[in-house]
Amino acid sequence: MNRWDKPVDVICYDSLTTFPTRRIARDFFYRGMCETDGAERERYMALFVNLEHTDKPMVHDGEPWEKPCIRGVSKFEGDHIGNSQKLEKPMLYSDYVRQQNSKESVLDKIQEAKALSPREQKPKSQENPEPEL
Repeated sequence: MNRWDKPVDVICYDSLTTFPTRRIARDFFYRGMCETDGAERERYMALFVNLEHTDKPMVHDGEPWEKPCIRGVSKFEGDHIGNSQKLEKPMLYSDYVRQQNSKESVLDKIQEAKALSPREQKPKSQENPEPEL
């Protein structure tokens, strides 16, 4: 899989949008760049350039040294950005990713526990008890 087929997170106006592929995100912001002017066009252009010239899993509309803060999250649906869900509190992107990864790891642990459920163990009647001495 090349970098254009991988998902990418884009932070724009303090909102994180997950695009299914980097190519879709690039095309979306290119279209926005062509259809706007002024500060909005500059914002879309910055995102487009970052998508073109980096392999990072996240790009944002700020300066490279800034740590982007997010207040809402959404997913790209079809040809538009879906409804944004507000976060309980603003957080840095790195904290958001860490939180999401810990949720996944908890779900993985639950799945592992289910895989080792008691029904896979032999019923007591089928066990070979050791003879009492």
